[in-house]
Amino acid sequence: MRNVGNVVVEALAIIERGIKPGITTAELDKLAEEFIIKQGDKPSFKGYYGFPASICTFVNEEVVHGIPNNRILLEGDIISIDCGPEILTLR
Repeated sequence: MRNVGNVVVEALAIIERGIKPGITTAELDKLAEEFIIKQGDKPSFKGYYGFPASICTFVNEEVVHGIPNNRILLEGDIISIDCGPEILTLR
């Protein structure tokens, strides 16, 4: 659990640094996926019951399990991120 938690914390920190007006939720998804894979792990959401992304994004009024797409974030948007890696390497 600690290993998963550490990867999630680091992935969310990378995503947080990427959040700015003009970025898309798909670009944030790519940041997370690249980081998780670079750790030798796997995004557990991707492919789960056909889910197409590595994270879930919820912008403003959206509720749970939002699929990252070409939605551009605007100044003042509120975004929530859900991330869940599958740890494939022992640490």
